[in-house]
This record gives sequence, structure tokens and C-alpha cells, in this order.
Amino acid sequence: MNILKLFQSGDGEGNSRKYSAEKLALIIGCPPAAVLTSMGFVPSVPLHYLCSMLGLAIFGITLVFQSTPKRAFLATGIFGTICHSLSLGWIMNVMTTFGEMPVLLAGGIIVLFGMYLTLLPALGVYAAVRLVPSNLFLRHLVLIPVFWSMSDVFYAWFLSGFPWDWLCYTQTDSILASFAPLLGGEGVTLLLLILTMSISLSVAKKKPVFLTAGIFIVVAAFVIRDLSFTIPLNPVKTTLIQGNIKTETKWRPENVIPIIETYYSLSEEAIDTDIMVWPESAVPAFENDLENPEHGLHIISEMHRYMKNHGVGFITGIQYYENSPLGFEDPEASHGLRFYNAMVAMGVMDARGTTDYELLHHNRYQKKHLVPVGEFIPYQVRQLAKSLGPIFNMPMNSFSPGAPEQQNIEVRGLNAASAICYEIIFGNELREQIKPHTNFIVTLSNDGWFTGTQGPVQHLNIARMRAMEFQKPVLRATNNGISAIIDRNGSIQNSLGENIAGHLSGIMTPNQGLTPFARYGRLPLYLIYILTSVFCLARLTNLLRLAGTAKILRKTPEDNPDSSTTSSGKSQDSVRPSGTRKALRQLEMMLKRLTNSDR
Repeated sequence: MNILKLFQSGDGEGNSRKYSAEKLALIIGCPPAAVLTSMGFVPSVPLHYLCSMLGLAIFGITLVFQSTPKRAFLATGIFGTICHSLSLGWIMNVMTTFGEMPVLLAGGIIVLFGMYLTLLPALGVYAAVRLVPSNLFLRHLVLIPVFWSMSDVFYAWFLSGFPWDWLCYTQTDSILASFAPLLGGEGVTLLLLILTMSISLSVAKKKPVFLTAGIFIVVAAFVIRDLSFTIPLNPVKTTLIQGNIKTETKWRPENVIPIIETYYSLSEEAIDTDIMVWPESAVPAFENDLENPEHGLHIISEMHRYMKNHGVGFITGIQYYENSPLGFEDPEASHGLRFYNAMVAMGVMDARGTTDYELLHHNRYQKKHLVPVGEFIPYQVRQLAKSLGPIFNMPMNSFSPGAPEQQNIEVRGLNAASAICYEIIFGNELREQIKPHTNFIVTLSNDGWFTGTQGPVQHLNIARMRAMEFQKPVLRATNNGISAIIDRNGSIQNSLGENIAGHLSGIMTPNQGLTPFARYGRLPLYLIYILTSVFCLARLTNLLRLAGTAKILRKTPEDNPDSSTTSSGKSQDSVRPSGTRKALRQLEMMLKRLTNSDR
């Protein structure tokens, strides 16, 4: 018996009816399950988190009835591709509206992207069915959730990463979000899968004992939901300004002054505040050009003085450039200059308000995780990419990444961790900025690219998960919505909807201290991954050993009809073949039990 035969699940006679039922379960179960799960990414849907749980449970039931690894792989592939394609459909707006791409082509790309994001989870399910085909507890409640969680961590890193539609974001309003300060969003995903798979097994096998794991998770969530790891400080009044500038016209030079006037006007209406925040790239011009004494321009310093005179700590998104250390020899620079997407703090910065603004002063944050294509294209492919179409030739796709390690920005004596737009989806990267003295998180964005889609809603939901992970309030200022003030528990205190020009004021309670996730990050998950990997390695080694033993037994002389004598000269008849055949039959029965995925 070779290794391939060992890992193959039998397709014996009489199984055609069973396989037809499996195909029917796959077709009927996976698409509705994927649609229900994707509804969890839309918080406006009533009980959206229960929709997602129900979808995952139906998917789990479908997996139980797939008797071979290939069918389990196919079921996961169908489920994941549909779910990802639906939840990421908003990306089509960028490709069709701003990239001038045909709708069918854009839709095809979304489906391919969904298949890519599903590949690793599907391979994990395949491996789980191969390794423990007859132990449903290990397969569904350990290996499948852990392999899925491992694939999420990989996709958050590989090729710049894209952890946008993690399953944890469907649970921002459920009791499972209680685990976010302990295990982060990745841990919430893991526990969600264990919970829903326990439901699937109890329903499919009609054994309530499988619900034990799920009940334990829910009870534990209720027990820890009120745990507090941070200490609140004195509340401060905050105001977010939303200019609602159309993306199609924002980058035209003739609109710079009108846009500045719009933001000044909105700010004057709400100047009675402690902290004011403008969104990402609020002014579509470079700081160096707006603050240029040689040309008599002092727009930024005047803005600083205006805010300081009114006792306001001010944060705004802005772009600027610096001379590259390598000059014109820097291949990543443009004409010897490096461009940065940043946020800068002005007005009242330190607690005493003694610090004044200077051009390119240190109290700023440089965006370090750039959006592929939208903000950054490697110089090796830049010229080729631009020839491929408008999608690769957007106004700002030549930024340089900021320094890997950056300090919190200071405003009114408070310390803020920073995330610009896309960066808020990387919780593990934001964690690098969360220190014991960090008081709140500020995230600036321009979601005008996704107007009229679920993109802004999902983006806001992701910011809520960051607030829960670190128990820090979040100020989210956007160009055209959805701007929001989020408390440390992820609840939206106040918000301003899409396509509205205005100001949003509310009370923010800064705090200090660290949650377990802020301290240890993914360490608990990594330990789980290591233990699971050791188990899988031992399991695979055992299966290989059994395969080798079976091969040796099959090659014994007494089973060879062409051999008349043994090496000692004894007749084959003097050896009792029945004992060997009996041992071989017992081994084969054991292997069948190990590889029988119907149980």
C-alpha cells in the first residue's frame, strides 16, 4: 500500500446515492450560507451578527456531510468565494468609476480576488479532513477554526496584506466582541468559528454534547464583558469637520482655495471645542507649497495661530515632500523628492500650549502602510503599470512609506495613536503605537472613492473593533462620511452620515493603560498555532508509519505466489500464512477506520 492510497478516501460500490446527497447538500447549503454570512458585514441589517452566525452554522453542517477532502475543499471554496465577493463588492466602484474599467471585467476581478482569499481556508479544511477524517470533534472544533485563523494572519501579511473582511467584523455588536481586548479581532474570529461549528455538529449529528464548547464560549463572553484594562481621564470636547468635497474635483489646482475656505467656514461654526480634526488630505496641496515664505505664503502657520488663539488642539491630514537622502539617484523618489501622506498636529499641542508650528516640525505622523496601486506602485513596474489604464494612474500613487516606528502625536497634552485610512484595518500594526501613555486613536480617511457602497460602513465597523481591542476612544474624521466619535467599548457616540458637509461635536473620554491584546498581541494565538502544528505533524508521521508497515507486510514472501521456499530453505507451507493474512486484514481495517470520513 503506497502513501497515496493511504490518504485516499474510498469511493466503493453503493456510494453513488450518498455522493449525490453530498452534492445536493453542497449546492443547497453553501450559497445561502455565504449570503447570510456576508450580511454580517452590514451593521444596518437587523441582528446582522446572528445572520453571520447562522450562515457559518449552515456552512458547518454542509461540511459535516462532505465525506471526502476534495468535496470539503470544494464546499469551502464555493462558500468563501461567494462571501468575499459579496462583502468586497464595493471595490468595483473604484475600478469602474475611477479606473474606467468595464463592469464585467471588474466583477470578474472581484470573484478572482474572492477565490484567492478563500484558497488557504479551503486548503486548511482539506488538510483537516485528511488528518482526522473520523474524529469530528478535532476536525470541526480544533483544526478547521485554527487553520482558518492561521490563514487570516497570513493574508494580513502577504503581498502587503488585506485583512478587510475578517469574520470578527461581523461580531462588533455581539457578545463575542468581549474577547477583543484579550485576543484581538483574530481571536474573535477563532472563537466565532468554534461556536458555530459546535452548533453545526450538534445539529448534523443530533448530539447536544457538541454544544458544550459553544456554550462555554458564550458564558465566558458574558463573564468578561465588563472587564476594564484602561483608566479614564478627564473628558474633552472634540469636533470633527467633514467637508464633503467631491473626489472627482478635489485634486484640481483651482479648487485648493475654495476647499480651504470651506473647511475654515465649517471650523468657525464649531470653534468652541478642545480638539478639532480635519480628514485625510483635507487640503489637496502640499504643506511645502502652502507654507512657503519665499512666495509669501503662510497658510499653515496662520491656521496654527487661529486654532491656538481659540485654545484648540488641531489635527489635519496633509501631504508634504522632503529631499531624498539619495537625491536624484533614489529610484523610489520623484525628481529627488519623497512624498508622504501624513497627519500633523497644530494649535495647542503641549499641555501648556507653548509649542509653535514650524514647517515639517516633528509632531506629525507619516502613513507607513500604503494602499497598493492607489498610493504606491514599485518603481520597477511604475511605467508599465501606467500604460495599463487609468486605474494605475491615479493622482497620488507615488507616496513613500513613513518610518516603521513613530511616536504618538501630541495635542492639548494628550497622546494619540494614528492611522490614515487603510491603516486602521491592520490592528497588529496599530498595536505598535499603543503605549501606556496613549490616550486615544485618531484615524483620518477619504472614503469618497466608495460613495454609495458598503465600503464606508465596513470601514467604520473596523474602526470600532480597534477601539474594543485597545479600549481607547477613536476619532474618525472623513472627507464625505462616515465621521464618528467612538468610545472605548466600540459604541458610536455620535456620527455624521455620507455626503454631508458639516461638523460633528461630542465628548471624548481619553484614557491610559494597556489591554492584554495591546501587551501581548497575537502571542496566545501563536501558541495555539504551534500546538496545533505539532499535533498535525505527529498525526502525519503516524499515518506515514502505518503506510510503511502495510507496504512491508504486503511484500512478505508468504504472500508471494512465485516463491516456493524461504531463505533458510524451509518450505513456504511450513510458515502459517493465515497469521500474516490475519494481521494484514486487521491493519487494513484499522486504516479504513482512520480514513473513513463518513463517521
